[in-house]
Amino acid sequence: MSTLSAKTPQNSEYQRNLAIYRTELARAQVELGQLAAALGVLDNVCETLELSVQADPGSTTYRYDLGSAHRLAARASYRNGDKDTARRRIEQAAIIFEQLREQKALRDSDQVLLQELEQERAEYAR
Repeated sequence: MSTLSAKTPQNSEYQRNLAIYRTELARAQVELGQLAAALGVLDNVCETLELSVQADPGSTTYRYDLGSAHRLAARASYRNGDKDTARRRIEQAAIIFEQLREQKALRDSDQVLLQELEQERAEYAR
């Protein structure tokens, strides 16, 4: 990936792979209770993925990754005591995943994801 990055640093696949790496880093930070650090990483990830989605709006992969990042940001925000941001971020994730469901772009295994999103929405609404 470093060779690809040197040649074309704005390459969408490189940016996506980097965003996924950063999302997983943020996931570890959330589990370790490093919520502020995780939120900073996730804000950057969402910005990066938004650009990828804008560059290729037909890509369901980029939108799925963006929804996953918003979902993790919602969890981190909620654990950090920011319920308003948690609700806003889970709604952003839900909209993305609902659009993907309508396009039949979700896997069968993602049906559990949709159920989990509904549970998280209810939890963050309390």
